[in-house]
Amino acid sequence: MNKTFDDILACARSLIATGGYNGFSYADIAEVVGIRKASIHHHFPSKVDLVKTLIGRYREETAHGLTHLEQTNPGPQEQLRAYIQFWTSCIADGSMPFCVCALLASEWPILPDEVA
Repeated sequence: MNKTFDDILACARSLIATGGYNGFSYADIAEVVGIRKASIHHHFPSKVDLVKTLIGRYREETAHGLTHLEQTNPGPQEQLRAYIQFWTSCIADGSMPFCVCALLASEWPILPDEVA
């Protein structure tokens, strides 16, 4: 993948966190990333493709993080404490204030079937 691809996904993630699935458009991403809408369509032909890719990447990151958590914390209590500390830190510093999948799940009735 390239930087533009990653920048588009990062921007979409941020926009979903602040406004939900219907709260952003390709025009919003183009403005923030500093590219043309056609460039977004080159990487993601539709908004559904973009959000499906974002969810896939998020799930991979989560699986990797949970594997790391299990490997570095010997027991269930330590794992739970580390998990809580992770989210406490993310919320405090704004690095990842919400779970993207949880945010999208709150919009389930209005999501396209491919995303839901």
